[in-house]
Amino acid sequence: MRGTAASTGLESDSLDVLVLGFCLYLCDRNELFKIAYECDRILRDTGLLLIVDFMPPFAYKNPYHHLEGLNSYKQDYSKMFLWNPAYRLIHLETANLPRNPNVPMNPDHCVGLTVLHKNQTHAYPESPLVSNKFSDWLLGTAQFGMPYGVTNDRGQTSADEAWRMINLALRSGAVGVDTAAGYGDAEKVLSLDVLSARITTKVSCQSDLTIRQQVENSLVNMGCSCVDSVLIHDAESLKISGALQSVSRQLEELKSEQLITAAGVSVYEVEQTKALLDHWIPDVVQIPLNPLNQSF
Repeated sequence: MRGTAASTGLESDSLDVLVLGFCLYLCDRNELFKIAYECDRILRDTGLLLIVDFMPPFAYKNPYHHLEGLNSYKQDYSKMFLWNPAYRLIHLETANLPRNPNVPMNPDHCVGLTVLHKNQTHAYPESPLVSNKFSDWLLGTAQFGMPYGVTNDRGQTSADEAWRMINLALRSGAVGVDTAAGYGDAEKVLSLDVLSARITTKVSCQSDLTIRQQVENSLVNMGCSCVDSVLIHDAESLKISGALQSVSRQLEELKSEQLITAAGVSVYEVEQTKALLDHWIPDVVQIPLNPLNQSF
């Protein structure tokens, strides 16, 4: 079988894994949208898309050294797909080739591996404004890492039971899990997690570690290279002079490096939330909501 990236000749939904390895940087710019369409057409829902290519911090072109008259175009090619909510970044690795610490950083030598997960089912949930219901929900994991809850008389959930609960939740419509560094060993239990889960974790302003160090530790605990959301667990600490500016700056840096997708805060009181929003508009605000607490 012969074909091109824009016209492979493969059947629709025929691949579980699709690899684009050092090819996009040489493709005609007029073909990129056709290539993105073709990749999406042949990749099954819940499939994985791996892109290995040059990945400088900005887009530019060079004359191609191996063939006169041809240009090489270097950019972050994952953005061809990440505009679409059906695609989610689940792994990112970058390197500067050759791997020599004595060689200065050169954008021409920046390469990256991005792994995208396709999930068309969860891409466009039903609007809660129309359906009067919340269509996306996360599984809380506090009890996976410690004996949590005032009515808990069984202690900490075992790792085996936690794994079964995660898989049951994802099969039942959950889009991910909610955890925190402060939940004991919960993050380490989630290293068993499946690729389709979105991960929200939390960090503390009162920790001896920086926000970056806490996030990096969480990534190691969960065996992943990025998470969807990182929330500040102790919102009251943001009232300390200079804390909000420092924390928001660190979170934005982590977003720019694609270690996290969204940054936010976990709150408990309405007035606390209003005061915070006067100075910072986070991507995510986590609020308490249950039959006994309708304050929000």
